[in-house]
Amino acid sequence: MKEFRLLAVLAVLVLACAVAAAGRSASGATTRLTVTGGEYYFKLSKANVPRGTVYVTLVNAGTESHDLKFVGKKPMTSVLRPGARQRIKLVFSKRGRYAFLCTVGEHALKGMNGTLVVR
Repeated sequence: MKEFRLLAVLAVLVLACAVAAAGRSASGATTRLTVTGGEYYFKLSKANVPRGTVYVTLVNAGTESHDLKFVGKKPMTSVLRPGARQRIKLVFSKRGRYAFLCTVGEHALKGMNGTLVVR
């Protein structure tokens, strides 16, 4: 009986450790990132994010229409009217620097571009 209780306690500890490790896993992390855009800038709520799923919300704080595209990633946002917002789900499985920009007209050339660091 004593051995059974010891095995049960060990099983619970192993399971608890596995769950805790999974919760800390960078590749399994879910993160929220807000990107505010206007004429002609982007401001990120976080300069870097962990690997994993990132819910990106673009808020158009400008007076012109804007969108948000991460180079090499899908989806991108729609072109948003002033005051509008849209959330997209992106998965970053590798560390690195990911460029983003507004694809409307020459907005990227005027400053609507940047880099997100994924750690």
